[in-house]
Amino acid sequence: MDIHQLESCTSTNDLALNAVEGKNGETWIAFAQTAGRGRRHKGVRRTWFSPPDSGVYFSILLKPNCKPAQISGLTLVVGAALCESLRSHEIDAWLKWPNDVFVGTKKLAGVLTEGSTSGGMLERIVIGVGINVNMSSDAIPDELLGNVTSMLMETDVPTSIDRLQVALDARRTILEKCDLFFKKDFASLYAYVVRYDESKGIEVETNNGVGRAVGISPSGALEVENEEGMFSVNAGEVRFLFRR
Repeated sequence: MDIHQLESCTSTNDLALNAVEGKNGETWIAFAQTAGRGRRHKGVRRTWFSPPDSGVYFSILLKPNCKPAQISGLTLVVGAALCESLRSHEIDAWLKWPNDVFVGTKKLAGVLTEGSTSGGMLERIVIGVGINVNMSSDAIPDELLGNVTSMLMETDVPTSIDRLQVALDARRTILEKCDLFFKKDFASLYAYVVRYDESKGIEVETNNGVGRAVGISPSGALEVENEEGMFSVNAGEVRFLFRR
């Protein structure tokens, strides 16, 4: 297997993006990141809280050689695959649109998909995943307390969880579903994705105002309903207003 294991790095996504001779499926796994990142919010790239000895972070390089439009919905498929893998570890994970994995009202993991094009074709895609595995409640910063969780906090396991095994299990499931995605399309995996969507009824704040989530649509958008009717969110910031 083309798997690189590191104790720490700046960002596994950067390693994968910069691997000029990288192979399809090649993966970089780290147990700490010094410059982990998440999605952009109002033009600013978020950082990913990546303390040592608690999480696992990995990036998978894919070389599909397809048009950018053909990967619509890929991040949702990856998120669903991550939920499937985590549930095999007895974690009640669900997919929060568009790229987060939650347990209840707390974030457990996230997905960041990046890519590069050449001649109008996607030359490479990097799927970055971060999972809170052995983080304890006393290690969570005050500003994140109540908003994040870990596998250890969600189970009755008395000792630490094997972070490498968690990453390898998730990698296997993600690659299986990505293979199906590129052989078929998002529509063929839509039923699989919505199996992990538990957003219905949750109040959300969008650029179009506040409403209640209806769920992920067949196009991969988040359907939201308010007093004025139903509308779709295809991109942009969506804030889930959990009532804790």
